[in-house]
Amino acid sequence: MTSVSEPPRPRLECPPFEEAAWALIPEVVTQFCRSFLGSFTEISSWIDSVEIRLRGDDARLAGLVDQVSSLEQLMMSRVDTATKRAASAKEVAAEALGELGRIDSKVDE
Repeated sequence: MTSVSEPPRPRLECPPFEEAAWALIPEVVTQFCRSFLGSFTEISSWIDSVEIRLRGDDARLAGLVDQVSSLEQLMMSRVDTATKRAASAKEVAAEALGELGRIDSKVDE
């Protein structure tokens, strides 16, 4: 078997500054990746801190919800008490009016 070899490729001639630029590409890519990963780490840390604050806010909100619920129960209790007192006052007023009516009818007699 005969093997076919590729013809040699011509080497491009680069000016010296171009060769230096090509030589810097791995370093530039490495620095970019480090910078990007550093930014990613900072963003990740920021997200973690926001998450921790939100958990804290969740706990505070849960506390506020409990307080609001307690206030709501207290208000409903007071409304219930006020309603009962109003009903009692209505009964007392009705009795007083009835008594006044009886007194008025006795005066008329």
